[in-house]
Amino acid sequence: MTKKIELLSIPEFAEVLRVHPNTIRKAIKCGRIQAFRAGSGRTSAYRIYRSELERMSQFDAKEMIDKIIENRIKGIKT
Repeated sequence: MTKKIELLSIPEFAEVLRVHPNTIRKAIKCGRIQAFRAGSGRTSAYRIYRSELERMSQFDAKEMIDKIIENRIKGIKT
């Protein structure tokens, strides 16, 4: 039996975590969330495996998000 792979868009992933989509984009850019681009060119959209939620649950997601926000306030690029 094959396991169904579910993909989420950035807005869907953000909704699950109850954060702004830009927070997810920044975490992807920093490498804290693993994602890939579906499609080609500049307009391709990121997709995130639902299993990434399980991986993130092993870490304190709130701490990660707070750190991103704190660095942004300080003006530190991550």
